[in-house]
Parts: sequence; structure tokens; C-alpha cells
Amino acid sequence: MSNRIRHHGLKISRYSPKIARYTMLKHKKDDPNPDRYNKLYKGKSRFKKDGLSNLKYTRVDLVLKRLYTWVLVEVEPIKYPAKSIVQPSLDGN
Repeated sequence: MSNRIRHHGLKISRYSPKIARYTMLKHKKDDPNPDRYNKLYKGKSRFKKDGLSNLKYTRVDLVLKRLYTWVLVEVEPIKYPAKSIVQPSLDGN
């Protein structure tokens, strides 16, 4: 994630522990992807096309706090084009 942020010219700011603490949410570990280092190395070429580049949302609420901004959004479902089903012909053509 930090590579993506820096790639777009943004800066990551971390406050001292006296002001803010950062905690990762607990989760079950998966087996590492054997291709993970290749994916990290080639990540810059995928930034524009993978992830949430097509996310559509509407902002519902915005609350400015002293140390963070709380944003509530409503996410619109992605509409995929319907797949056409080709029926095999009975005469073999």
C-alpha cells in the first residue's frame, strides 16, 4: 500500500506514539503466495487497472475530528455485462 501512495505523489505521515497509536486488525494468516515478490516488483504497472479503480460511491456523511476524518459512504454495486450463452445447434453446424 505504501508503494501505491508514494507512486501517486502522496506522503505518509505518522504521529508519535504520544499522539496516536496504530494497530493492525487481527486476522488468520494465509499461506504466502509463492509469486508475491514478483507481484510487488511489478506492482507499478498494475496500479491504474487493479484494485478499486472502478468503485462508485456516494458520500453520506463527513465528520471532522481532531485526529481523523470520519467518512460514511454508500457503495454502489458493480454492474457486470450479461454474458451471452451460445446454444449448440442440433444439426452439428
